Amino acid sequence: MSTQSAYQYFPLKNEKYEIRVLSILAGPDESPVQCEMKTMSLVDKYMEDYTALSYCWGSSPEQSVIWIDNVRVSVGINLANALIRLRKMGIELVWIDAVCIKQSDKQEKSFQVRLMTQIYPKAKIVYTWLGLDSSGLSAFAMNSMKDLEISSPHRIDSLLRRISRSKLFTSLNCNVRYRCNIPGCEELTASLRDFFNWEYWVRMWIIQEIAVASDVLFLCGDVASITYDQLDIAIRFLSNELKCWD
Repeated sequence: MSTQSAYQYFPLKNEKYEIRVLSILAGPDESPVQCEMKTMSLVDKYMEDYTALSYCWGSSPEQSVIWIDNVRVSVGINLANALIRLRKMGIELVWIDAVCIKQSDKQEKSFQVRLMTQIYPKAKIVYTWLGLDSSGLSAFAMNSMKDLEISSPHRIDSLLRRISRSKLFTSLNCNVRYRCNIPGCEELTASLRDFFNWEYWVRMWIIQEIAVASDVLFLCGDVASITYDQLDIAIRFLSNELKCWD
């Protein structure tokens, strides 16, 4: 949850379906995130491309500081980490419910929540932030699930011919190793359980935010990512064949 009391919000015009978006300014990784707040109209056909963030506010009381229009704003640590990741990626305009909506204004909040059915579909891409990955297990799971996308049964033989020459043997094509009884799937199972144990997956808003998005990219830690299509393929494969979470 964010603490917005010090930041002065300019009113939004409901008749123009206005929203606020954060413009993330470039900066060193170690520095606090600096942003500027912009107003956009969802009915403006010349509206700039923007992205949206889907994340879990989290139950941790830990706060971090970001700067919006040179005003110090306290936000939850999970959101701060998400913004750092987006800044590293060079993302500029992003809509984030916790800071782009004046949470203390019940009337504005109610209208903006109703607009979410337009905000997420109109976003160029929705970035889904799971959290920091201190163990590295979720990154391993995401990379493994990416490999499942290219590892359909009719390609296993060719993959096996290449895998012995690959320097990435320990993290590549875990489904191939499973089918051939090659040791290593214990780590895959542990990593998948870690990945699907993120607090994000139990959020009630997931369906609304992801299902209506034109494009989705899941982010975890400093560099790990997986597309919606890659995740969908992996879940179907693992659910039907590997039964990792039975």
